[in-house]
Amino acid sequence: MLVRKRVKLSYLSSQKLSHGGSWLSTIVSVLILLSVGWLGFNYQYVVDQVAVWSYHSDPQLDRIINDTKLTTRGEFYLKASNAQIANADTFSKQCKKTENHSAILGCYVNNRIYVYDITDERLDGIKEVTTVHEMLHAAWDRLGSQRQQELTKLLEAEYQKLKTAELEERMAYYYRNEPTEIANELHSILPTEISELSPELESYYSGYTDDRAGIVSLYDKYSAVFDSIQDEADTLSAQASALASSIDTNTKSYNADMASLNSEIQNFNSRASSGYFSTPSHFNTARAGLVSRTDSLESRRKALQADIDKYNSMVQRLNELSTKSNELQSSIDSTLAAPPSL
Repeated sequence: MLVRKRVKLSYLSSQKLSHGGSWLSTIVSVLILLSVGWLGFNYQYVVDQVAVWSYHSDPQLDRIINDTKLTTRGEFYLKASNAQIANADTFSKQCKKTENHSAILGCYVNNRIYVYDITDERLDGIKEVTTVHEMLHAAWDRLGSQRQQELTKLLEAEYQKLKTAELEERMAYYYRNEPTEIANELHSILPTEISELSPELESYYSGYTDDRAGIVSLYDKYSAVFDSIQDEADTLSAQASALASSIDTNTKSYNADMASLNSEIQNFNSRASSGYFSTPSHFNTARAGLVSRTDSLESRRKALQADIDKYNSMVQRLNELSTKSNELQSSIDSTLAAPPSL
């Protein structure tokens, strides 16, 4: 009986354990299902978090994060995108140009951010603004479709209110090459380049940086370098064109009057040789008229030469501005980087 009792007890014990194991298995299964479901809804966050944990600190990017006062969220998206300040070779391979006349400063491709390492000191701030611009592409990529639709309405309304000829030209590039990404581009352009936005957008972008005004200030600073060159070149070009037209008109008039005077001088000399002038007074009066016309033409010649010298100076300055503009364009175009020294 003892044995039987023991067997019975063993049976009862076995049954009890089996019942407990069933509940445990059920709980584990539920937890697994919940985890799978959570991962399904939060897959991008998990991938991002792993990328952030694996992120290798970059002194340049650390400085940019600090200088642009990115929030925890902004810094998270930047690091989650494995942001890289890239040299010309790497950048050109990752960020493809679609139009030859447009330089690419940064790109967000395959969930990674690349910013061209522009070293021209005259363009201080350009890497900072570009980095924030690309970080906001990563942020847009992680928004739900409903939130994107809500923001699209706000962004398009703001664009219509604030657009300039220059901004329209910028956006025309995206209409030609990335027509489905218009809202995405506005999402990055407006907060990094426009000083005042609607209260709704200001509130939204405060989630990514604590100093949006400072970022726009950096944009204004390096943009002013290009703008000042362009403005001076436009003004000089218009002035030089008007002066060239004046020089052309005055030169034709001067040459015609000079030819006429030369003809009359020859005629005067011929008449003087033939005894045409009956009295010294008659001779001197005719001669004085020619001398006066000669002096007048000489004054016109000097004025014309001064205009020509001024025009040449303008052309020289335009060439200098063109050289400076080309230097700046080369400094931001990764495809024009200097070859390695041998």
